[in-house]
Amino acid sequence: MKLLVRDERTRHELSNWTDDPIILLHFLWISGTKDQRSMHKVLCSLLYQPLEQGDGLVDQLTLQFSFLDHRSHVDEWSKTELRQVLWEAIRNLDKRICIFLNGLDEVDGEDRVEFHRFIKDLLQAQPEIKLCVASRPEVPLERIAGRVCPKFRLQDLTRIDISMAVRDFLRDFSLSDTGINANKNEAICDEIINLVIDRSEGVFLWVHLVLRRIHNGRETIGSLDEVLRRIEKLPKGVICTTRHGKDAAKMRKTTVRRRRITFSW
Repeated sequence: MKLLVRDERTRHELSNWTDDPIILLHFLWISGTKDQRSMHKVLCSLLYQPLEQGDGLVDQLTLQFSFLDHRSHVDEWSKTELRQVLWEAIRNLDKRICIFLNGLDEVDGEDRVEFHRFIKDLLQAQPEIKLCVASRPEVPLERIAGRVCPKFRLQDLTRIDISMAVRDFLRDFSLSDTGINANKNEAICDEIINLVIDRSEGVFLWVHLVLRRIHNGRETIGSLDEVLRRIEKLPKGVICTTRHGKDAAKMRKTTVRRRRITFSW
């Protein structure tokens, strides 16, 4: 998503839609804290950006919302207040806005229903607002945007790159039966590549983890058939990668705690 936001072609295409569009963005991350993935912080982030860009916008909003004079810390704002001020800020900017949201499926579970409602409101604000979101497949999001919004799957864009990466790995991966039946091995390689593409769901981290796992266990793998069987037993990309991300986050937190204990001594 960052590459998409920073790419000059994105700005060029948006300029065909409107002159000098305003871009707002927020990225959610599963390994972040619960607070960082909350609806409250998403609204704070989206509100801060137009306030930073709009000259005199803060003064206008202060006149419209008297409670702003009594808010000195972000935690004093309610989500209702944030939504009200955000919508008014967007209207007062008098410009069209494109909002990029990444990782919608990683919003905190307690806020999911409310967050989906917020996405629906943004979609209904067209043509003044364009919305570009990235998410793992989720039924509620499909219901909200699936029928009316164009979309593409990550695996449709990364298929060729993943295929090349796996083929290069298998070419360099020495096995005891390599060369015995070249045609059979080539057929199995194609089957492995297609399986990895399907299971990874376009997630390169999944591909990396699986290939590393095979590489580390190469001493106990005697054939490409065995490689295929091992991959077939693995969960699909989004499940495997999410689990790995959570485990890594726990490991980092444990390491930090241990370091704190060490320093405290």
